[in-house]
Amino acid sequence: MKQLQRPDSGRPSRSAWAKRLPGALALAVLIGFVVIGSPGPAVANGDADLTITKEPKPGQPAPVPGGLYSFIIKVRNSGTQSTPPPPTQVMLRDDISHIGTFVFLGVLQGSGVCENQGTFVDCTRGAMAPAEEWWVEIRVTLPPNICGAVNRATVDYANVIPESNEGNNTATLTVFPADTSLCDPPSLSKTAGGYSVAGHTATWTISVANTGGNAISRDVTITDSGVSLAGGTPGGCTGELATGMTCSVAAGATLSFEVSMSVGQQCTPGTASNSATAVLAGTSTPL
Repeated sequence: MKQLQRPDSGRPSRSAWAKRLPGALALAVLIGFVVIGSPGPAVANGDADLTITKEPKPGQPAPVPGGLYSFIIKVRNSGTQSTPPPPTQVMLRDDISHIGTFVFLGVLQGSGVCENQGTFVDCTRGAMAPAEEWWVEIRVTLPPNICGAVNRATVDYANVIPESNEGNNTATLTVFPADTSLCDPPSLSKTAGGYSVAGHTATWTISVANTGGNAISRDVTITDSGVSLAGGTPGGCTGELATGMTCSVAAGATLSFEVSMSVGQQCTPGTASNSATAVLAGTSTPL
């Protein structure tokens, strides 16, 4: 029997095409598909991981207003691959606007170039291998008000380096003077509620304001034995108000809570008095 042959379309067969192509692509043609623009294996640079920490320079005197103060920024590639080669740069920026006036900077470990830009310092360098570290020292003259001055530094601030983790690219350092009495203390106040009838309950508000321009976070112990908390123990506080309730009050914050007291029966109009005290935790000096 004569076999019928498929007319020649004039195009090379799939197997003929495969003979002209390299191995992997030839296999794809033979099984009937071709993947165009496949990403292939993960880019090695994506496994870099730049981390940053900050610390005061060891051995220097305790910080004082107007004094010199040095700190060290440490950048490390904690990933498994190098950062990209030049022209991509590892970039570091430190905002010194809140911590003082620039005096000096230098690279302590690794390579790189740093420049003072006035309110911040910029540093750049080439690729960082896995486990490689880059240390930069910055020295400033502290301002008159240094209570809780915050300094912030960021590596790869322009976000040009692919990383496995970008959540560890910023570090902060907070400066306190050796003598915290130089910092503004909190203040205690009481605000009376409405008029109360004898035999009923009077309420008012006790507030601790830690809002001075040179304030730092404080632990404050408040005592008032003649009243009860109207709404339960405030957040951030422990202990009993009657014997001493200690509360953490952040810089710039005000802690307020309501208290109540039963007003005794009186035949003639009069007043019901109450006093509260507050001290810095661990001291006996009233605010």
